[in-house]
Amino acid sequence: MNEAFFKQVIAELMHGFGEALGLLTIAIAKQVDASQLALELQTLVAVADHAGSLSPTALSLCNEMIVAAEAEQMLQRPEKH
Repeated sequence: MNEAFFKQVIAELMHGFGEALGLLTIAIAKQVDASQLALELQTLVAVADHAGSLSPTALSLCNEMIVAAEAEQMLQRPEKH
């Protein structure tokens, strides 16, 4: 097994993990106020990132969670006509 193989496996695992976290975030957002969840996630990530306590991988996964919460927030908004 070579380095390229391991890089591909790790990339696929990270992608799958990000998708799973996104789905989990959507499930949570359906149970609570999605806008509040998105705001809390944004705040926590900004503070942790500013403190330098997030790895680039963690930051990327957190951003996927924020996107998922924001998507659910848009779905929860009443239609404007």
